[in-house]
Amino acid sequence: MKYIKYLLTFVILSIVFFLTHYTLPSKDVVTIVGTEVVRTEVGSNPVFWVRGGTGETLNRDIRFINGVNFGTDQERVYRNEDTGWRWPPYLKFDSGDIQAQAQRLAGDGIERVLVNHYGIRSRTFSIYPNVTSIRELRPGETKPLNWFRYFGIGIVIILLLVIWRLWRLFSIWVVDRFYGLKFRLLKK
Repeated sequence: MKYIKYLLTFVILSIVFFLTHYTLPSKDVVTIVGTEVVRTEVGSNPVFWVRGGTGETLNRDIRFINGVNFGTDQERVYRNEDTGWRWPPYLKFDSGDIQAQAQRLAGDGIERVLVNHYGIRSRTFSIYPNVTSIRELRPGETKPLNWFRYFGIGIVIILLLVIWRLWRLFSIWVVDRFYGLKFRLLKK
């Protein structure tokens, strides 16, 4: 029974970690090499794509921004979709403006661009991180710390500790009630 409890705890913590990692913003310093609009069939993983406005179409145009990590030369592909009022709550309504800015930065040959995004890249499941904003880094400017991500992770850890403590108190209370009832019944 103890191993089932540990396995269940591990599974729950893994799900919380994955959702936190997926939802909180990340920052990459890249060189934008191109942009494109691709007719994409969402397929078997619609949870990682923003749903369409009026209809639930699974075949639609998706904007992509292609880049190369500055310093490591690792290729990066980002999708550029409006999140609107959906999860995660970035309230992004300017994907067209971001696409135009990315095209300008690629055309000008700007070497260092800071890309803010959320999500993960999985080649197996065709999942791409979604860009929330981009901006040019000036010479000598370094990648800023991602304070919002650190703050979000801290909040999640505090919430998990509070839930754990409340669960411990509840289990102690239940055991005390059970044994108190057991002793009262045995005395009669």
